[in-house]
Amino acid sequence: MKNFSIRGVLTVSLLLIGQNSFAKISADQIKQCIANEMSVVQVIHPLKAEFLRLERQGSVAELIEILRSNSESLRALSSAGLKSAEGQSLSREIADVKSVLANADSCESARKAALNFLNVYDKKPLLSLNVFFENDQGLNAETEEWKSEALKALKTAGYNKAASTLDITQQPALTLLTVSGETTSVLSEQFSLPYDDTMKSALKAIVGNDASANILEERLAEKIRNESLTRMSKILGSVDQLVSR
Repeated sequence: MKNFSIRGVLTVSLLLIGQNSFAKISADQIKQCIANEMSVVQVIHPLKAEFLRLERQGSVAELIEILRSNSESLRALSSAGLKSAEGQSLSREIADVKSVLANADSCESARKAALNFLNVYDKKPLLSLNVFFENDQGLNAETEEWKSEALKALKTAGYNKAASTLDITQQPALTLLTVSGETTSVLSEQFSLPYDDTMKSALKAIVGNDASANILEERLAEKIRNESLTRMSKILGSVDQLVSR
């Protein structure tokens, strides 16, 4: 698998920190912020990019997606529904997202506000990916548990080459797939599989025949990267409809 460590850190620093400030963030500037986030997905592991965006640095793209999704849900409600608890909750979130964007003067400030928004509205991922990307001794027990379960799944599926070379900090996507049953759609969870004997057929369909963990991780990471970029491209395309210039 490609070594993203040095290049990734440098690129993240350049794209996410070294950005100009704006008097007031506009639709075009929001699109640039999202494009910056997409660039990060292209140069580091896509799950690490997802971890940074949703758990550590914030994401302008996620703010726009919340705005789009909530606006769509609000339009689908009846007149009575607009006054319901659901309608009021959707309206409040939309107003707060618009407030975040209106008060942002840079991509960085928008991302920080977005991260706070995700915390306040409890929209952070149910499963944290910090065990894969942060060197924290307090996570050692969890790390060992993930590794043990991943090895068990790989060996049960007959993927012995992968099992013998597995390092969960280097193969987070493969580990996540084998332990949780997620497939290529780690982000949207559209293809969740039960943890049973389907894992062998799932691995074969998704990453091919047994090989070193590095090779399988590279194949799976590329699928996740493409999925993430496709999703973010759709979000990028919705900005003009949702944000006034």
